[in-house]
Amino acid sequence: MTIKELAYSAQQHLQASTGGSFKRAHVYELLAASFGFNSHAAFGVDTVLTELRQNDRRVVPQSALIKRRCIELGYQPDTVILASSALESF
Repeated sequence: MTIKELAYSAQQHLQASTGGSFKRAHVYELLAASFGFNSHAAFGVDTVLTELRQNDRRVVPQSALIKRRCIELGYQPDTVILASSALESF
């Protein structure tokens, strides 16, 4: 799966989970935040995503960073909570 495909899938999941609309650029920012980065640009420079193998350790999304980035992007508090939960389960 490419990052573009991941962002599209995450966008569909977020919209279905929250009932709201998310810009694709915002989805990239939220994915970056879930991995602990302050921006998608920083995420893209330092990160390579690979497919998870059976015995690999799973990275846990960082809920507080997702919520903070949602607020910075202008989402309402109720949407922030739903989006954070949706990305954690994605």
